Amino acid sequence: MRSRSTARRIAGWLLAGAVLSAGSPSAGDPVVARTLMQSGKAALERKQLDEAMSYLTKARDEDPMLAEAHYWMAVCRERAGDPAASLVAYREFRSVAAAAAGEGRSGKNDADLVKKAQARIAAMAPGEAEDDKLRAQLVVDLLAIARAKEKDPAAAGLALEALLRAEPEHADAPDMLGQVRSPALKKGEVPLAPPLQGLVGWKDLIFSAAFNGIAGIKYEPPGLTVDTRDPQLTTSPSQIRPGVSFGLDMELKLVKGYDKEWRLGFSMLPTKDRQATLVVSEKRVSMLAGSVQGFAAAVADAEVPRIDEGSWHRLNAVVERSRVVVWFDGRRTMHCPVDGLGPESTLGLYSRACRAEIRTLRWIPVE
Repeated sequence: MRSRSTARRIAGWLLAGAVLSAGSPSAGDPVVARTLMQSGKAALERKQLDEAMSYLTKARDEDPMLAEAHYWMAVCRERAGDPAASLVAYREFRSVAAAAAGEGRSGKNDADLVKKAQARIAAMAPGEAEDDKLRAQLVVDLLAIARAKEKDPAAAGLALEALLRAEPEHADAPDMLGQVRSPALKKGEVPLAPPLQGLVGWKDLIFSAAFNGIAGIKYEPPGLTVDTRDPQLTTSPSQIRPGVSFGLDMELKLVKGYDKEWRLGFSMLPTKDRQATLVVSEKRVSMLAGSVQGFAAAVADAEVPRIDEGSWHRLNAVVERSRVVVWFDGRRTMHCPVDGLGPESTLGLYSRACRAEIRTLRWIPVE
């Protein structure tokens, strides 16, 4: 398991980390897990409950994010005459299904199974549905108070702390709380993503001049200038290998966009012929994936306020194995999978049709 320092702190900001408290630190083979689950379902249909539970437990251990395996474990416990254990298992399935949906890993049956699980929970714990309704309204009210008190950080912080006690896995509240607790920014400063604040051990790619001598990149105050018209994927001659779990930080200012399709950001090369790029453009933050030489398609993207020439902005990300959480100007904008990263993957820059200044460019390992 991860240490109690940086990695555990980062894990708290990743959706699935709050759910799989008993899971292994990395998933096994999803194909094997699904095969085991199908064997468990077949045994369940034959009413061989012990055999079914054995297969389903192995499926869950092989791929903790296979939500359907959790559901059939709950069914198995209920048919074995253990309502207390099955209630716990149905609740666990519900949480895992939500986490899988957040990572884009929902199974085709998950939505229907969630409805069935909710019905069983309501039947076994009739008061829970009303409690959930009251808690959901409380969360809505506290979130509204926090947003209305943006100019009063102390009051907003109290509302957000209460919200997190009511719903510890709330998607936006941790970032909002991090923002209201951050020191006031000076003019021109851009906030760092809350989970990256206070970390030590950053690898500064400006100080080390990692991209020095490469066409289209010039080191000059306040850091470096990128000036490219055609798409350019730049890697360092020293081969920056961040591993599979790391944080990214870039402060950028668009000086000139040569057309409306300008882009700037980080490149990640899982292999020699595949790439994943995290970029900002005029009104969006996008994660792209594709071949190095060919077309890269959007895996995920999110709308952000228009990026005008002359203003500073900040792009942050936490990559942990097969998923990435992205922040823009201190606000979480998206959460998506990123496939293929490994020990030999390299980190670089991606730019297209823009001249931009970069005053912060760094990465940090998180395990």
